[in-house]
Amino acid sequence: MVNILNVHETAQIAINNNVTLLGIGPMSINTVKASIELANEFNFPLLFIASRNQVDKDEFGSGYANNWNQNRFVSDVITISKDIGYKGITYICRDHGGQWQRDSEKKANICFQKATINSNESYLADIKANFDLIHIDPTKELLNNQITLPVVVDRVIDSIAYIESIRDKNHPLFYEIGTEENGGGIIQSNNFEFFISLLLEKLTRNKLPKPTFIVGQIGTLVKMTKNIGIFDYNHTISLIEICKKYSICFKAHNADYLTFSNLSLFPNIGIAGANVAPEFGVSETRSYLELGLKLNVTTFEEVIYQQLLLDDKWHKWLDKSIISTNFDNLSIRKNLIEATGHYYFSQPIVKECINDLFSVAKKNGIHHPERLVIENIKRTIKKYVDAFNLVNFNKILYDNLLDLKK
Repeated sequence: MVNILNVHETAQIAINNNVTLLGIGPMSINTVKASIELANEFNFPLLFIASRNQVDKDEFGSGYANNWNQNRFVSDVITISKDIGYKGITYICRDHGGQWQRDSEKKANICFQKATINSNESYLADIKANFDLIHIDPTKELLNNQITLPVVVDRVIDSIAYIESIRDKNHPLFYEIGTEENGGGIIQSNNFEFFISLLLEKLTRNKLPKPTFIVGQIGTLVKMTKNIGIFDYNHTISLIEICKKYSICFKAHNADYLTFSNLSLFPNIGIAGANVAPEFGVSETRSYLELGLKLNVTTFEEVIYQQLLLDDKWHKWLDKSIISTNFDNLSIRKNLIEATGHYYFSQPIVKECINDLFSVAKKNGIHHPERLVIENIKRTIKKYVDAFNLVNFNKILYDNLLDLKK
């Protein structure tokens, strides 16, 4: 993919035009199709933000999302864009690169040295696949130990130094830096500024590039199928002002499930980008469940339930307010199926269930059930497109490019 502007330039133009870029987690092939169709219809740039669990090297088990490795993911995005006729801007981004960012690595308790080797090999594959942005998040630790901000900074420096030493300088590559936000809450302003100032000081000393985005914790936290955090408007503004002081774009994660009124504040206060992922996977899972309920076909729900019993992926989404994981509770069971169903879409037994569900649907007069699924995902994404002022933003980007050429 050849973009008219790099992701750094696009982020700067977004801020100047009261636009927030939407980072879309590629939860499945259908999420990617829905995103590209929507971008084609409403003329906005795409940022796909792939976690290591979703997209990674085959040697690490590839990703749960469509069994993608980096090259297959980029190839599919290009192919789908051509099929749909989308010719706008698309950025391929790594979300949460770093040590132990694959759940399997943490579960296996691999040592820091091995985790670093794996992280670097993953970065190398990102680079070879021509990713446009890499999020470096070296804050995960074994046993959930806390590490100090200076240690985080040193790990960021090591990662950027490695990437800069191996990357193709002819392909623009930019960075997003952020501390682990999965615990929710907020990052205090003094700690945030200390982190940024120390990071920039060491980047300058080592002659390394300044990041495009800094991620700040704004009070949000996704658990199960809702955001159990509270968006802290005043605190977020204080973090944005700190970023402005250092000429860095502010980015938010965990924006899933926020109200439209909260989301619509993002572009007006200067949030340059926001990531959304689980909500799109939940939207697709619910589409299959609702279709099954309508047709009295429960196979998909039953198979997903059996899959989640076989592993512990659901643990990370469990709301601490749920003190019991008694799956006999139908409400908890349904919520867990909705929250984790996307992990299993690419498994053969689940694919077979979906195909069988679609066959029954067609026999009952629903001629294009796959379209129902994609349209549901599109509706979920469209909320963010509208709230973030993204409609026709590609045109603004093209107009800015023309102005630069004058």
